[in-house]
Amino acid sequence: MISCLGASRKYRVPRNTIKAWAGKLNLTTLLNADNSSALPGMTQSQESRLLIKKIHELTKALELSQLKNLALETMIEVAESDLHIKIRKKRGTKRS
Repeated sequence: MISCLGASRKYRVPRNTIKAWAGKLNLTTLLNADNSSALPGMTQSQESRLLIKKIHELTKALELSQLKNLALETMIEVAESDLHIKIRKKRGTKRS
């Protein structure tokens, strides 16, 4: 937690900009944004269908990201074995 003046000095951003961001992105606004997916006047079944659709979209996005991660891991393994170089960072090494 930091004041507007403190944040302004720390991040070298004008105070008015920080105050504007704080007004736009306050906790109440963020909490209301979570409930904005359901439109006013929506019935329970419509809201359920919307949520199910969103679940399917998120599931597909998760599967795609997992597939991409697997492809990148495989690419790193092949590069390490073919080129005989270490690409992955060693665990426990200290930063210089």
